[in-house]
Amino acid sequence: MTGRQELLAAQSEQVAHLAAKTGSDLAHVRHVAVLAGALFDALTPLHGLAEPERTLLVHASLLHDTGLWLNPAGHHRHSAYIVRHDILLADYPPADRQLLARLVRNHRRRPRPAPKSWPLDRRLTLLWLSALLRTADGLDMRHDQAASLVAVRRKLHGLELVIGGVDASRFDRALAKKAALLGQLAGGPVRWRVASP
Repeated sequence: MTGRQELLAAQSEQVAHLAAKTGSDLAHVRHVAVLAGALFDALTPLHGLAEPERTLLVHASLLHDTGLWLNPAGHHRHSAYIVRHDILLADYPPADRQLLARLVRNHRRRPRPAPKSWPLDRRLTLLWLSALLRTADGLDMRHDQAASLVAVRRKLHGLELVIGGVDASRFDRALAKKAALLGQLAGGPVRWRVASP
């Protein structure tokens, strides 16, 4: 385990406390964390990110709805504010905390790019992690933890997600919108199909 990974892993308990303290739907955010982690693992050959970024993605999954109690319509902005300022994350590595806040902000609405002052690899990291979080959140858009990720298949142009536990009619334009950034990064649209029983 690298020094950075150790620092981030040491913050996992604080992240969980913050999610609980703000009244997040814990079943939903934990399921999104599982789905996001599975997407990260399946797409490692494409994004090339390492374990510290996976931990950031899991933390962002757990914290993406922390601002819901303040304002449901703008909760992505409030969640980012909480991540930046809550005392529970005081020991979070500062550069990673900044990335975490932007990632939480990007889980809904139009994703915001990183500042041009950030190095290119850091900007790409934000884009990839935002794409994975958005897609995972879209898979559990009904907050019922019904969807599972059976497989992720790279296609000549884009990706195919094989989803278990749900019927095809539940996924519509909402998931397509949430997965659009992932499709851009993967070189084509993200399509999904339901796994055979």
